[in-house]
Amino acid sequence: MENRLISVVITTYGRTFTFIRKAVESVAKQTYPQIEILVVDDNGIDSPLGIELEEGLSSLGDPRITLIHHQTNQGACAARNTGIAQAKGEYIAFLDDDDEWLPEKIALQEAVLTNDPTIGLVYCNYFLQVGDQPMRPKRKNSFNGYVFDKLLYRNFIGSTSFVMIRRTVVEQCGPFNINMKSSQDYEYWLRISKRFKIFGLQQNLVIYHAHAGQRITTSVQNRIDGIEMLNSIYHDDMVKSKRILSRRKLVLAPYYVARDGYVKGMAYAFKTYFLYPFSLVSLAMVILSGLGKKPSW
Repeated sequence: MENRLISVVITTYGRTFTFIRKAVESVAKQTYPQIEILVVDDNGIDSPLGIELEEGLSSLGDPRITLIHHQTNQGACAARNTGIAQAKGEYIAFLDDDDEWLPEKIALQEAVLTNDPTIGLVYCNYFLQVGDQPMRPKRKNSFNGYVFDKLLYRNFIGSTSFVMIRRTVVEQCGPFNINMKSSQDYEYWLRISKRFKIFGLQQNLVIYHAHAGQRITTSVQNRIDGIEMLNSIYHDDMVKSKRILSRRKLVLAPYYVARDGYVKGMAYAFKTYFLYPFSLVSLAMVILSGLGKKPSW
């Protein structure tokens, strides 16, 4: 059977080619042969990084690579949407410019989608790389099928670098929501899971580079705005379950602590906790909020 074309969208902003090269080469070395690599430069036409990127990609001499320039910086999800619009493949995968794929990633995910046409999105496990520390395998609970409620409770899919999506699913669900300031990928997974089956591979197929710990960063308000918008979009689904409602609201607690101070933030955390006070997970989230951390699960 003829191999299906896979479109790989790599978005980049603010990084030198030396950094990006690892990501691009990890795609070029995939065992699956029929791919196109769409690199979307979101630096803007006046950035010297764009010139460096163009020269660097040209030096690789790989005809499968296409470089697309944004006139101005528009954000990662707008860049992904640009890549989607240019993609010719039957399946579409995304890779952040600081992550890498293991050689079998595309082949294994393509096989899942090809063998079961009812599956709309496939994701995988990953290796976590924090600075110069040794890589650690990270395994998530794998949920398969129609998993919207489970996914609304917790984002077990994770980064855009982990997924492959059927083109017809993208066409039916639309693009990433560029009006959100954060959580755009999570919202997209929820949108897809409402209509299509999801499948999780147990293999660790991505090297995910983390450049900071789990402490709350300076982008507090953007995180709050994104989470609040996601909760608003799926409010009618959240209120059907106190367990889900409590969890989705508690996700905001550490950010409220960072923005509004310890007393106000923890008052919100404890008030939200008592929506569903029978969960050790919820209690742990309250404690982490007080420590200025967000959960990694």
